[in-house]
Amino acid sequence: MITISRICLALTLSLEFASTSMAEVQTRKIPVLSQILDDDGNPAEDISGIACLNGLGPSPICLLINDEDREGQLARFGSDGISPTARFKLLTKSTQASALGSPPGENKCPAGGDSFDDLDGEAVAADSAKKVFYVAASHGCSRKKGKFRISSFLLARVAMTNSGDVATVDTTYRLSDVLNRGDLVPFFTHALKEQNGDSDASGLNIEGIAVHGSRMYVGLRAPLIGGKAVIVVANVENLFKDGKERLAGPFKEPMLVSLGSHAGIRDLAALPDGRLLILSGPTLDQAIGSQVFLFDPEKPEEIPNPVAAIDGSLGKPEAILYISQDKSNLKFLVLSDSSPNGSPVEYSVFIGPKAPR
Repeated sequence: MITISRICLALTLSLEFASTSMAEVQTRKIPVLSQILDDDGNPAEDISGIACLNGLGPSPICLLINDEDREGQLARFGSDGISPTARFKLLTKSTQASALGSPPGENKCPAGGDSFDDLDGEAVAADSAKKVFYVAASHGCSRKKGKFRISSFLLARVAMTNSGDVATVDTTYRLSDVLNRGDLVPFFTHALKEQNGDSDASGLNIEGIAVHGSRMYVGLRAPLIGGKAVIVVANVENLFKDGKERLAGPFKEPMLVSLGSHAGIRDLAALPDGRLLILSGPTLDQAIGSQVFLFDPEKPEEIPNPVAAIDGSLGKPEAILYISQDKSNLKFLVLSDSSPNGSPVEYSVFIGPKAPR
């Protein structure tokens, strides 16, 4: 069933959209043809990331992550819906020792600890040209007890075969080296909770990643810097160089984006032209809604364009997938946490004629 609503936008869609203050949004629930399961074989209710690869069969093959699992879920995304296929291990008994780079040398998590447990996977990105997925852990303390878990500071690279099977899984600790610097140092390995009464100064926590070319964009749920959400930029190849040495730089400065009061990043998705879709949401549990913005990382000084408000009645909007764009419409998928199978909803946004970039 298709529902149509008019969403009043706070800003003029001036970057690529026709000059208008209103956007027409159509939504459509996407069927999940069989249950997406967690590690225990139960219906997944904490889906936190999705990305898809094109060119490996008649329909895109996708990777979904359920928070606090050690496995990933592959699926096909076709015209009839999402069809889960194989599950595979992201972490094994040898991962802690075999991961590239070195784990964080400091531990400011309030409950301490140094265990190697689940991945705490929060984000997925895809590079169709290289046939690889990337899965990022939270890179923060555990949410319930504030523990330090070494496995939560990993980034995984999943290489696929031409037939859509998993070929290899490599992991690295080096994304921590990019995060633990500059203005983000005071928040690294701090608990995701209020610090000094400021809900925007919560401990560092990854919620979204996107890859375009050699760049990985890392979107943080928290903290906010100067009231703005943070996108960290890393070179993908540097993260996965052989050896145990840490990254020494040079590093790009993080980008700060205005998404609204108390709004951090809940997920990112890359468009083919390099622009990013940003799914926003509260840094903690503030009573604010989720939105999708369009942002050009080549023009970081420009305010992101609001695209659509996201329905939060199905759960907490947590993952976004770019589907397509033509001269008139932009399509993307949103999945929600605290909802069985993520309750996927397709959004089709009328954007009008596209101007030259």
